Amino acid sequence: MRCKRRQSGMSLMELLVALAVILILIGTLIGVGSHVKTRANLDLTRAMLETLSTALAKYHSDFGDFPFDTDVDGDGDLDVLDIYLQSHLEADLGGTVSPVNSLQEKDGNGDWISTASSAALFYFLDKNPSSQTIAAAVPNSLITNKDDSGAAIQFTFTAPPNNMIDLPRYIDPWKISIRYEYLTGTAFPVLTSAGPDKVFDTPDDITSK
Repeated sequence: MRCKRRQSGMSLMELLVALAVILILIGTLIGVGSHVKTRANLDLTRAMLETLSTALAKYHSDFGDFPFDTDVDGDGDLDVLDIYLQSHLEADLGGTVSPVNSLQEKDGNGDWISTASSAALFYFLDKNPSSQTIAAAVPNSLITNKDDSGAAIQFTFTAPPNNMIDLPRYIDPWKISIRYEYLTGTAFPVLTSAGPDKVFDTPDDITSK
């Protein structure tokens, strides 16, 4: 009596089960990798805010004050808008400056938000050598002078000699500008990252407070 020989190889069902297991493993690895990257970005952001806070403390030690106040905009939120940054630069440079393009970017909701306070923070820390030495520890990947379209953000300085002023700013790993807030009489400026959701004033914000 001849016995039936079992066919070698995997059946279609076995192949599907194996494929499902592989896909589950891949999904798990991707999830773990994403979590690790998020944690690394959170740590990088906190380190940047600590570095910039140290640079601000040095600025205060050198000049007896912080670089600039933030103003209250029409919504009652502390912010530095283009016009306020313009006035800060004119007071510092002793001439007239005009924006070449708007200091705005889109947040995680697609709403336009100002980048002016971050640009002003970079400008004033960079002008003070001792503050600049500290702030230089911020990686280049967290500094940009580009807007959402990739164009360089600049002001024209119209007082002699005429020149263009680049306006780099600090951004977080999610490419949203750091927000600087300070009112005269308060103890210390507050620096904020919008966090992974790229929207300010939500639970995942990261602050220097």
